[in-house]
Amino acid sequence: MRVLHLVDQKNGQGCPTLFELLNMPQARLADIQQRSLLLGGETIDQLARDAGLEDYQRMGVPYGSGPWAATSIRRRCLALGPVDLLHCWSVGALTVGAMTLPRTQKILTLTSQPSAKAIKWLRMISKREHRETPTIFLTISSTIRRELLAGGIAPERVHVLRPGIDRSKISEHSRKSKRQAWGVDENTRVIGLAADPLLAMDIINPVWITALAGHSDEASGRTYAMVLHPENKQLPRAEKILSQACPNGKLILDEDADKPWAIYPACDMIFGLGQGCGLSILWAMASNRIIAGEATYGISEMLEDRHSAILAAPGARTEMAHKIIDLFDDEQQAYALRDTAHHEAYSYFSRSRYCQQLKDVYQQLHDGQAVNVPEIEATGGLKFAGMV
Repeated sequence: MRVLHLVDQKNGQGCPTLFELLNMPQARLADIQQRSLLLGGETIDQLARDAGLEDYQRMGVPYGSGPWAATSIRRRCLALGPVDLLHCWSVGALTVGAMTLPRTQKILTLTSQPSAKAIKWLRMISKREHRETPTIFLTISSTIRRELLAGGIAPERVHVLRPGIDRSKISEHSRKSKRQAWGVDENTRVIGLAADPLLAMDIINPVWITALAGHSDEASGRTYAMVLHPENKQLPRAEKILSQACPNGKLILDEDADKPWAIYPACDMIFGLGQGCGLSILWAMASNRIIAGEATYGISEMLEDRHSAILAAPGARTEMAHKIIDLFDDEQQAYALRDTAHHEAYSYFSRSRYCQQLKDVYQQLHDGQAVNVPEIEATGGLKFAGMV
């Protein structure tokens, strides 16, 4: 069986967490011939190298968007040899695949919730597909599946495949050196962010929460800091908010901010805000850190309030700030939340299970069978997966 993985930097989840997931089947399914074609510039090339991706080719495309180079991409795909399955890792990659290899069986993996516009586009693509090779959608959560179904995608084409996480990449031994590099001591409460891709995240709300928590907790002598990526375009506004609302607060700029395994061990808490947490929230659970989040459908599927995280209504900044302060004062509860989230990450996000189930999907499609992905018996936040 020959599988070609297609990743489009412009419209896809061009972030380290996705490349870690992409590399798993290539590293562990040796009996399947797999190659990758990456569409984009040096950034996507670096992401592939960092993830350890081996058998791949990179192709530059105009404006960083694959559809502008559909003819050239088709020639490159044909040059790579016959393909049985085309595994697309973004909506943009599927668009390119539909234009270049229209009769090849396609799979689309979705690791974060697509916009209403993107879902409408997926429905349009679906209507134009060859009826013998309809695209199969693999989502990492029931929340994403629900959105696709609500958008008009046929239920038999949308399946939940829980991803795997390489927990060995999370090293507690890196905490001390990382915090020293940041210039913070153990009296500083460092908060990381969970979002994919991180650079596209709206950081204003979490910065406000950090500032409110720091301002309200001044009497304790603790200080608060948030880790951000230096390329985030909202940095000037974030710095202004923190300087005015909490002068003792600090923004830590780190180019590793979008690599959860690199920074979460050095953090004291992880924020998961909005619907776009994607794979990062799973890394947060595996990192054995306190998780705070908004009680959106996406987050509530993975986490349960006062069971594996503390959750507050979306936009409730003051409530969230006070919950954070109370949790830092209650070490017993903080330990219980961390331990539960860590245990559930260990139970649900296995690399071997993910790769085996993905292999089964490949084989089912190759043999012309209906796709069947077994459900995982869930507890905690995941037990509500079928209700969202």
